[in-house]
Amino acid sequence: MGPKITPRRSEDRGHFDLDWLDTYHTFSFDEYYDHNFTGFGALKVINEDLIKPGKGFGKHDHEEFEIFTYMLSGELRHQDSLGNTEILRRGDIQFTTSGSGITHSETNASSRHNCKLLQIWTQPDGDGKRLAPAYQTMGFSDARKLNTFLRVVAPAREGDGDAIAVHADLSVYAGILEPGRGAGVVAKEGLGEDGRRRTKRGYVHVANFGGTGEVVVWGREGEVVLREGDGAFVREWRVGEELGFEARKGRNVEVLVFDLA
Repeated sequence: MGPKITPRRSEDRGHFDLDWLDTYHTFSFDEYYDHNFTGFGALKVINEDLIKPGKGFGKHDHEEFEIFTYMLSGELRHQDSLGNTEILRRGDIQFTTSGSGITHSETNASSRHNCKLLQIWTQPDGDGKRLAPAYQTMGFSDARKLNTFLRVVAPAREGDGDAIAVHADLSVYAGILEPGRGAGVVAKEGLGEDGRRRTKRGYVHVANFGGTGEVVVWGREGEVVLREGDGAFVREWRVGEELGFEARKGRNVEVLVFDLA
């Protein structure tokens, strides 16, 4: 039968175009609130941010959540209260466990070019405030993601050293599909209140580069077409079942797939 796919169109997201930041919010965040979109399982925030040259987020505090910065283009300068300072570029994923509390700043490191990224927040299992603050960066080249889905985030309990470890029953896969090429993600067995789950939830996000990229995902009711900036809720996704994708036209399409409990 396949999972149930419900699109979340790009133009329906929260949107704020400021003098230094052009941002789209998939879920309720800051001044954008919609009671229908307050997160999905452990996934709480997907913000697609375009930061103007030399601008960014000054020092601010976080606690409880685990935060991913998925770099799409440009350069981002990160500094935090743990003493970490670095510049992130395309293919990098910067991960912060805010835990009991952390302060950081993130600014566009270029004085000439925009910086584009996805900021993703997830809810740790249990009391996230009990976790010690931590920071990690891993790089994932385009070549490793081309016409396949590479797992870039995995539950810490699995001990997958090739992916960023998160304190939740959550995996994230990243793929870059060329027109006419396809790939899929198989739902992994997860832990639920009863120990094992036969069906899971998922979320799909198609990165927006302002182009004509288009990808098809197959669900219970047939093909669902997603364009750049679109997302989709995935429900009743059976463990072991493949969620299949194919890029149809335009240019390469970059897709993130979240496998949620």
